[in-house]
Amino acid sequence: MIFIASDHAGFDLKGTLVKHIKSLGLSVTDEGPFSAESVDYPDYAQKIVSHLNYGSSVKGILICGTGIGMSIAANRYAHIRAALCQFEAEAKFSRLHNDANVLCLGARIISVDAAISCLHAFLTTEFEGARHALRVNKLGLNNPLDKLLALEYDAISFGFDWPNHDMAINQVMSECLEVKDALQKQELPQRVQEEISDLLHAAISLCVYSGFDVHDTFAVIVKKFGSRLAVVKALAHSRGLNNLHGQSFEYMLQLWAEAKKDLL
Repeated sequence: MIFIASDHAGFDLKGTLVKHIKSLGLSVTDEGPFSAESVDYPDYAQKIVSHLNYGSSVKGILICGTGIGMSIAANRYAHIRAALCQFEAEAKFSRLHNDANVLCLGARIISVDAAISCLHAFLTTEFEGARHALRVNKLGLNNPLDKLLALEYDAISFGFDWPNHDMAINQVMSECLEVKDALQKQELPQRVQEEISDLLHAAISLCVYSGFDVHDTFAVIVKKFGSRLAVVKALAHSRGLNNLHGQSFEYMLQLWAEAKKDLL
């Protein structure tokens, strides 16, 4: 499966490449934009990378004026290896040696024929593996969350997955009870941390099973909590409070409820 997107500068070239991909008998999904009106390239880079899971055979094509913005935006994600190419040989070796999963093109600096040549090389060249796999494995995945996600998708590709949402939700609930039990028994901090890690893993596994990008979901959390916290602070300040130290938990819940209502 191939997913393609651009900004306004790459709109025309995107249309040409979509037609070419279809002429090869390959499946392609156009993620926009669908007009040449000005748009922001990071938004369209994100649309593409969200389709490329760890270990996936899905490929992405991103086009902007120079290709630089798209490549920077895409390579912010640990599971993405985006290659900015102008020549066929670059596209070929990006797959052969680097296992690139996103091809970036600059519509203002590459001819249509050269873009098609790069596209063809990118789509038809297989990763050589061997010594190159050792090097590629050192790219990205530098933090525990990304390593966990890689393991999650590896498990799914192996067939080790939840049968339904109820089972995944039950696991989350079970892990909550285990955390509570460990705290009530005043077990060692390391043991409590292990139980909390199991809870977080279960929640992340539910997110993945539900088809949501975990990084995007964390972004939702940040936006939602940040907005509500800002309102809570504003409400507290309006009532002469510099902070909530010394206030009852019930009062904090009251402010939180007011903040939620204010943001509806």
